[in-house]
Amino acid sequence: MSEIHKISTILICPPHPYYLVLSLNLDRLILQLAQWSTRPSYRKSAVPQETAVLFANEAFYLTFTNRDVDAMIAIWSSRDMVTCIHPGWPPLRGREPVMQSWRDILDKPNAPKITCQNAQAFVNGSMAYVLCTEVLAGGQLAGTNIFVLEDGTWKMVHHQAGPMSKIEPKPPMRKPTLQ
Repeated sequence: MSEIHKISTILICPPHPYYLVLSLNLDRLILQLAQWSTRPSYRKSAVPQETAVLFANEAFYLTFTNRDVDAMIAIWSSRDMVTCIHPGWPPLRGREPVMQSWRDILDKPNAPKITCQNAQAFVNGSMAYVLCTEVLAGGQLAGTNIFVLEDGTWKMVHHQAGPMSKIEPKPPMRKPTLQ
């Protein structure tokens, strides 16, 4: 991993009265925040679950960008049935075929660079989904990511991306923040 992806930051972590100093890869930081923000002690501080889901979603795209296979595997549920439909691929069912597809994609140096825009989270109890636009050099894809709450952490159970009509980009949405 190149040094450009390393960060050091100080976060005030309510409801705790002390600072956490983290020196992590950016994708690992987002994943840790997504996990941390769903813990029962933190949920009392009124962080909307939509924000926690958006953190998990952002972690997914950062692991893709950073080509971090281990982080990608950690994002997906290890208990529930997982599925995935990559553009132009047949549907994949089961953890092993889905994880193998990500290993194959992330191991290729010419894999596309993807950014997520216009992400919107919808939460219904212990299930949530995110609709977004995936932007790549050759155009845009409509993305759907489905998550389940597993031991207090939002874990992905389904990813699907497919062609869509070109839409004018909206101004960038603020990334979710913990305050």
